[in-house]
Parts: sequence; C-alpha cells; structure tokens
Amino acid sequence: MGLAQGLKHRAALVTLLATGVIGAVGLVFFLVALRPCTVDIAPGTIVTYELRREVQPLGAGGEHGEARVHSQEITLACIDDANRVIVLSGADAEHRGEVALMQLAEDGAAFLIDAAERRLDHGPCIGFSPRIRLFDFNLLRLPRSLTDSGEVEVPYAVLPKGRRSVPCRIDRIENGVAPVFRLRPIRTIEWPHPALDGRYVKIRDLEARYRFDRRLGMVDRADVDFILAHEGSAEAPIKRYAIHLSLRLAEHERVGDTEVARLGDLALTSVRAQSLLEDGRHASLGPYAERLRRATVDNPRLRRFVDQLLADARMEQPRTNDDRWAVRVASVGLARLSAAKQVARELVADGYHAFLRRHGELVAIYVGPYTDKRPTVLAAMRERFARSDPYWVRLSSDS
Repeated sequence: MGLAQGLKHRAALVTLLATGVIGAVGLVFFLVALRPCTVDIAPGTIVTYELRREVQPLGAGGEHGEARVHSQEITLACIDDANRVIVLSGADAEHRGEVALMQLAEDGAAFLIDAAERRLDHGPCIGFSPRIRLFDFNLLRLPRSLTDSGEVEVPYAVLPKGRRSVPCRIDRIENGVAPVFRLRPIRTIEWPHPALDGRYVKIRDLEARYRFDRRLGMVDRADVDFILAHEGSAEAPIKRYAIHLSLRLAEHERVGDTEVARLGDLALTSVRAQSLLEDGRHASLGPYAERLRRATVDNPRLRRFVDQLLADARMEQPRTNDDRWAVRVASVGLARLSAAKQVARELVADGYHAFLRRHGELVAIYVGPYTDKRPTVLAAMRERFARSDPYWVRLSSDS
C-alpha cells in the first residue's frame, strides 16, 4: 500500500509540474502574441518580395472583365540599425528598374531619403502601371500599442504634395506570433493625376490586410484591394477597375558587417547617379560612375541593377546639340517640379532616356536625344500624353 500511495503521490506531482510548465509556456505565448509589433530590421538583412497585380475592368453594371496579371520583384536591403533600406523595384531583363533609399519607423511609416540625404514626408510608390503606381509601404502601418487601433494619418505618395495625408483606421484582426492587421481609409481618395493629363482619379473601398513577422521585424505578406476609377473619353467618360495587389516574401538572407558597409555606400551612390541621369546632368556622373564600377556587390539583383545603371551612364552623349532631336513631352510650372520628376522616373523605368530642362518659370520633360525623328517614339508619347500634344524639338534651338 505504501508503494502504491508513493507512486500516486509522484504521479500527482508530475501532473502538477507538467500543468505548471504548460501553463507557463502558454502564458509566454499569450504575452508574445499580444505585445505591440515594431519594425526592427537587422542591418544586413536582404529580403525580396513578389508584388503581384491583378486588374479587372468593371462594366457599367459592375460586371468584371478579363483580369490582367503582372508580377515584379521588390528587394529591400537594410544598411544600418536605423531601419534605413535600399529599395529596388521594377527591375527585369528589359528594364533597369529604380532604386530608392527609404527609412522605416517603428510603426511601419515609410519615408524616402533623397540624393541630398534629406528625409521626405512620404515613401515610394511602386507597381500597378508605369503611369499610376499605387502600392505604398505606408499602407502597412502598425498600431503603436494594443489599444492603439483607431484613426491614424497615413502619407500616401501617389497623391499631390500637400494632399498626401489620408486618415485611416488600423485594426488588429488576428493575434498570435504572426498577427494580422487591417488598414482602411476613412473616406474616398481622389486627386487630379499629372500622368493622366490632370484627369481625376478616385480610389474607394480600399482595404489592406497584412501579417507581421516578428522574427524578421517586418511585414512578410500583404493583400490590398480597392476600386479605381478615372475620367476617360467621351465614349467612356468613367473607367473603373477592380484592383488586387498581393505582396509575398519570396526569400531573405543576412550578410556580414563588411557587406553592410558596402551596401550603405552603394545606396547613396546609386540614388545620386540615378537622380543625375533623370535630370539629364550627365557631365556630373563621372565620380559616381567610378564608385559604382569599383563597388563589390554580391546580391545578384543589386549587381544587375548597378551594371544596368552603369550602362545607362556610359550611353554616348552628343558633344553638341546640333542635329540632335528630342520629344518635348510636357511642360509644367516650377511648383509641380516633383510631379515632373515622377513622370521622368516612370519614363526611365519604361526604358526611355528622359530628362528635365528649365525654361523660365516652366520645367519641360523630354525624351531623347535622337539623331533623327523616330515616328514610333513620337507616337508612343502622343498616346501616353494625349493632352500635352508632344512634339519634336531640335535641342540646339530649345535650350
């Protein structure tokens, strides 16, 4: 009897201890699941996302047309412990893509850093189309605390300067070690878009759902849905589309401290060289091109971008503007310089050599130079910028 009672006592003790351990583990997981999420990316982290876009035209009665699907990669490389990252997007076998320097706040707010290392009040817009790019990392904002679900001002870079702040509501919709959040604007978003010749664009029913990976310290997947409408032609005055954007983490790696230092130098050099190319200031490219040539870059996507950027920088420039032609795409006032630069970036991303020139109080956007007038170039620009009526100019007489 004594032995049996001893075994029962031990079994009860083991059960009690196991229950305590399970309870403690459960409590730890509960506390982990509920603690606030903050963006904290380790320096040297390189992640690649796949951004997939699905666009369906909507008929007058709301019927869905045939979906058009397109995918592209976005690579982020963290260069310091302040969450500053290189952003490489739009690169493929035919297009160089674009590079940007971005800083992420703890709550996921994204801010571009320009070639002069100034932090801007918005992040980069990526994807959707060469004319309107609607994916913005600012749509993936995190609440600052468990009780912070509610309204927050989100800077949306697709909007014009002075109108970028969009009131949104953020809610945590799933807890756990990989919590899920939802962001929805409080009102419809609308604005006149320069890439559509000033026609109004409207976004409604936008909803972003995204999951936070605590191990990486960043969002690892997101889905964004909305209805986009814009003014069209007399035959179809309003065009409407159902848009679905999905962001998925494809791969990630971590490099050492030496490579982190190289990435930091590469980021600033690439951003400055790209800015000079966009502005047509090829004479100032020399020092940056030389630094890019000496750069040691192991990541294949970043290496390909650097090689393509160098190829563009080596593009033969005319010693004189005589007998050189360019398409004057559009002209805007100096107050809209940032919009003109955005249009030039989109043209460059599409494989054109675009640059800006100031004419008094106006800034003109050009595509060229060419040794002759190429009908296909002018036709493409007139289709894209119908309201601006692009035309050929001889650079020597339009400077």
